[in-house]
Amino acid sequence: MDKNTDSQKARQSNWTQQISMKYPWISILLVVVLGGLIGYLSGFFVPPIYEAKAVLTTNIDLKEDRPIITEIMVDSQLNYVGELMFNPKIIDPLLSQEANSGNPLTLEDVKSSASIERQLMSTIVKVRDNDPVIAARIATNWAKIAFETLLEAKSHVLAIVEAKQQLALIETCFPTNPDNAADKPTIVTEKAFCEGLTFQSAEAKLEEATRVLAAEESKTLGLTPYINISQYIPASVPVTPISQNQGLMTLSGMVIGIVVGIIFVDMRRLKNR
Repeated sequence: MDKNTDSQKARQSNWTQQISMKYPWISILLVVVLGGLIGYLSGFFVPPIYEAKAVLTTNIDLKEDRPIITEIMVDSQLNYVGELMFNPKIIDPLLSQEANSGNPLTLEDVKSSASIERQLMSTIVKVRDNDPVIAARIATNWAKIAFETLLEAKSHVLAIVEAKQQLALIETCFPTNPDNAADKPTIVTEKAFCEGLTFQSAEAKLEEATRVLAAEESKTLGLTPYINISQYIPASVPVTPISQNQGLMTLSGMVIGIVVGIIFVDMRRLKNR
């Protein structure tokens, strides 16, 4: 009885080997189907990941009275806006809002689940999460906080620009070197500013401009006068996951199955030689 059973198993094994040797594509097909099935079933156990995108738009203020702005200067400032997205003045309010919403996060959590990218004149805020609503909320709040913070910083930049203009006009009215000043043409704006300006009032304006420069310099966040913060576009709730969905995992399983199947067939051929 045992001999008959052993002989039947041997015949079945030989038959299987003959089939796999004669038709290797069958073995590969079976492994591909098995890999795809495993990938499909894994999709039920691995939660999908969604990505939400919010946009912060900027532009360059090109005025005739501004110095020449090079492409390098523009790139540097736009890239710097992306770096500011992780500034404590922007990230701390975001973490506070998420904590109040029952989703406590740390800076490392945000860095691991988000990315900041630049597309032309826009800064793209991408946030990934298993919950599409949470991903959209974080991206939107982040872009909104950044917009409001940078807009406020820009107001301090403009205050510094105005203070520097005041200093320049005062220097024109009361030049430290009158001989050189006499050779320069007088601009209508300078002439109107200087008319009726006494030395005492000039000193008061000088002190005020100096005070403004000292007070506003630390509030600019490093922005320059030629960059404008235009608007922010809230993120929409994503519908399709970007990874770990059943379709993608099924395809991944099938691709892995093709590789494994080819290796399996080659190993069987080398073994039977």
